[in-house]
Amino acid sequence: MNVRLQRWIPAAVAVLGAAFALGTLAMTQWVEGVGTGQGKGLRNTLRKYDPLQRIELITYDWRARRAADQEIVVAPRLGLIALDDLSIAELQDGEILGVPVGPLWPRYVYGLVLRELRAQGAEGVAMDILLGDERPDHGPVPLDGLTNLISDDYFAQELAESGNVVLAAVTNFPPALPFRRAASALGDADSPRDVDGTARRVNAFADYTFLHPLIETQARRQGLKVIDVTSDAIVLRSPEREDPVRWPILPDGSVRVLRPNGALEATSVTVSRRVWNMGIALAAIRLGLDLDSARVERGRIAFPDTNGVVSRVLPITEANQFFINWSTVSTNRNRIAAAGLINLVGNERLRAAAPTNAWPAEWAGHLVVIGSTATGNNLADRGSTPIAPLDYLVSTYINVVDSMLRGQFVHFPPDWVDYLIVLVAALLGSGLTWRLRTILASLSLLSLGVLWVGIAFWAFERDRLWLPMAHPLLAGLVVNHAAMLTYRSVFEQRERQRVRGIFSKIVSPNVVQELLKADQISLGGLRRELTVFFADVRGFTELTDRAQVAAEEHVRTAGLTGAEAEAYFEQQSSEVLQTVNLYLATIADVIKAHRGTLDKYIGDCVMAFWGAP
Repeated sequence: MNVRLQRWIPAAVAVLGAAFALGTLAMTQWVEGVGTGQGKGLRNTLRKYDPLQRIELITYDWRARRAADQEIVVAPRLGLIALDDLSIAELQDGEILGVPVGPLWPRYVYGLVLRELRAQGAEGVAMDILLGDERPDHGPVPLDGLTNLISDDYFAQELAESGNVVLAAVTNFPPALPFRRAASALGDADSPRDVDGTARRVNAFADYTFLHPLIETQARRQGLKVIDVTSDAIVLRSPEREDPVRWPILPDGSVRVLRPNGALEATSVTVSRRVWNMGIALAAIRLGLDLDSARVERGRIAFPDTNGVVSRVLPITEANQFFINWSTVSTNRNRIAAAGLINLVGNERLRAAAPTNAWPAEWAGHLVVIGSTATGNNLADRGSTPIAPLDYLVSTYINVVDSMLRGQFVHFPPDWVDYLIVLVAALLGSGLTWRLRTILASLSLLSLGVLWVGIAFWAFERDRLWLPMAHPLLAGLVVNHAAMLTYRSVFEQRERQRVRGIFSKIVSPNVVQELLKADQISLGGLRRELTVFFADVRGFTELTDRAQVAAEEHVRTAGLTGAEAEAYFEQQSSEVLQTVNLYLATIADVIKAHRGTLDKYIGDCVMAFWGAP
């Protein structure tokens, strides 16, 4: 290989290694730009098989777990009302309500809970329960003084009177219209998962599309159910007729709503509404945030209060998601208040029986999340979080509320900082491996890796700053270290073999090994005590002269001329050369056998020395 070209090979290996490291980071950031959707596109496929991002998420869990362990307190007056197994069993027993109710309770049970929380002075309530349809089959409330109310109507009444209740919603199953109107806000309860099934992040908001309120209201009054929306009509089903009812969509996009006493006109088929994460919506009650005025900017959301002053800035991803600052599990009673739903129902019944008594107000001033901690198949809502392999996922909203109240969010350095970190790691991985001995380079890179892990943990614990670990350490240090070691082992071994092949012809194998082990060979000269050996063939010149005279005599006596004479002279010269080569080869072998260095041949003379290669 050309020597000049060979000098550039290490640099080329380093450049390619750095390009690989940066390329893996670029791919991960591109893939993560679409969030955690479950589609079948290229990005979602790459996300599923991106090992470095999976490792990065694991390191996030380590950091989150350590940070949560270091946490001393969470936001005050934050609690959980649990739909637990005990509540289910006691409500099924029927002793408290006087009538047994199953796990899928009539809505009036939730109305009783809201009534008690209002009486105790709860500051805000978020219900992690999907109420996407009405249940007229639940009938009237079977309690004294409330039998004139249908169960759903009673719940909607308590929602409206509370004035501080956030109802859970998902895009394909929002709360039914009466509940939606009565609630103070809707809260997005979609639960995205990362590729390993762990709940680490949530959507900051979702843009919902509802049918125009006039359409929903009139359909409900007429006992109709919307079954389809076509390009030219709203299609509804009536229990009184087989053919569907059609409300025409006019060319201007409005809808002609038909009713028995005349038609009405809705200005549009649908209306859009931004629904914030349920934890954000609940925290906004205490913080006094004006969510309608929140500004979604690149990489962040600015939340102003009612005076227009931005009091919270939430870092988000390109997909408008944010990583939760996990600080507690749902079962940690040292950090959050908690009670079973049955306790609230029981307190409400006691208060209703003796309203003049002084009853405790343990939930006064609390932000409360109502959610399931039951273990039945139809009620269990459990999963993996960064700080617990298995937890009730109602804790998601508790942690979001806590993060909003304390203004403590997980944030990231700018993209260019990530790329710079990976580039420096890649260059260090290549450079140190090239310059240092293998063991020393490996120890140096290991030390740098441990140092970076320490820095990343410290940054997360102190400021919730998520510094990359997988890409710098693996794609940067490890891959480039391995690539440069491969070059050194393959190409340098080939060079050693070439040098060994050349020198073994003139020196002993031991001397060759000594040369190859040397860190560097100086051409400046050294003072050494040497033994120099000269040897030639006695009378060699006279021998060659006699051979030449004998050859000329043979040519003359044999009458050889031209090509024949020339061929005979070459034959005689070859015989002389063979004699010399036999001698030189023999003496060279003897010199090498005695670990000498064969310096040169001078005709029939051999020069060798001992004491230095």
